[in-house]
Amino acid sequence: MKEKQVEIISYQYQIHSCLSKEVYAIIRLHSKVGRIAKLIFLRDTSLETACKQDEIDCSTLYYMKSDLPDIIEILRNEKPVYFVHDENNVTRIATGQESVGNQE
Repeated sequence: MKEKQVEIISYQYQIHSCLSKEVYAIIRLHSKVGRIAKLIFLRDTSLETACKQDEIDCSTLYYMKSDLPDIIEILRNEKPVYFVHDENNVTRIATGQESVGNQE
């Protein structure tokens, strides 16, 4: 299976006011060459499962609000972190390989 893997270098994190009825937060992920993905965290609405290609080399992923702490924890505490997209339109945020018993 062919995958596109890009290292996440930085991110921008926004929490929206309650005036936004569906969107709770947005995280924009950046690589060395620019923005690679936008993660949208929804309040208690239905989740769109598909990864959408908004622009060239930029994807939009949808998560529930309850997933936000896990994603933030990975972005803040792990290195390297990658944005991975495969040919079946499965997308994920992944860490690099780590040693067993790393006590993280």
